[in-house]
Amino acid sequence: MRNHRPARALTAMTVALAAVAIAATSLAWTNAASANAARPPAQPTAVATVDLPAILDGLEEKGRHEAELQAVIQTSQAKLDDLTKRLENIQADLEALPRDTPEWRAKFYEGLELQQQAEVRKQTLTQTISLQRGESLRTLYLKIESGITKIAEREGYDIVLLDDSKFPLPQQAADSNMERAILSKTVLYAHDSVDITQAVITLVNNEYRAP
Repeated sequence: MRNHRPARALTAMTVALAAVAIAATSLAWTNAASANAARPPAQPTAVATVDLPAILDGLEEKGRHEAELQAVIQTSQAKLDDLTKRLENIQADLEALPRDTPEWRAKFYEGLELQQQAEVRKQTLTQTISLQRGESLRTLYLKIESGITKIAEREGYDIVLLDDSKFPLPQQAADSNMERAILSKTVLYAHDSVDITQAVITLVNNEYRAP
């Protein structure tokens, strides 16, 4: 008669190991469930959006900046017009004088000097306009940013996003440019109820009007 004790012992050990494995797995699942249950649910995030170009267009202070810039342009343009008129007079004198005479050469060099002055003034005006517009945009943006912050803190918004869903895609563009334009968008849809554009315009304009 064969001895079955070793086989029975092996079976008992296998059953015991299986029970330990099942117990360990159950404990792991229990711990994971407990950890998940202990984690609090995420709080809802209050989001608002703004249409930045519309805000810029609606600011009363922007009109003052544009008027100041136009005054600079008109003053510089008047100086350029004066140089242009003098150059026209020199050109008429050159046509009337005998060529290659001392008088003609003197007038010719005078015209070259005035032409160089005119080119320098044109470049200076272009740079002045660019710098002044950049400074104006920076000033207005900082006031818009301050207004958005005040409204967000007052109304309890956690995030305020630039709503670029209204920015149109190019009608015709290479595939890479079109893909870049699409992927650069951050807001694909926003309901009007989360838009605070007009509130920002009103606040910033009221602060501008305040003494």
